[in-house]
Amino acid sequence: MILLSLKTFATFYTFSTVLCLFSIMFLVGPMEQLKSILTITRLISSSILLLSIFLTLLSALKWKQGILAITFSTIQFLSFIYYALSYLPYAQTIFKHFFQTTCTTCCC
Repeated sequence: MILLSLKTFATFYTFSTVLCLFSIMFLVGPMEQLKSILTITRLISSSILLLSIFLTLLSALKWKQGILAITFSTIQFLSFIYYALSYLPYAQTIFKHFFQTTCTTCCC
């Protein structure tokens, strides 16, 4: 029963992330979206996002590993936020600075 709900969660969560990517594509246009994915500022975040989408589905549907599916879903969520922030001017810089100061404050 838990594996069935895990499959359902991973499938719907990944489907919603893909729909969010398509909504960005709708706003900027498909060719512009494809060009912007391959730019230097978005290449790392988009490749991590696409890899985490693939690994979320793979870990839930084929490997049936719940911990991995949750881990990849979390990575997928964070990478989508970082990818979406790349469309706002200076948002990634502010995001990086926030986490650097938060990590140095909490860890020291």
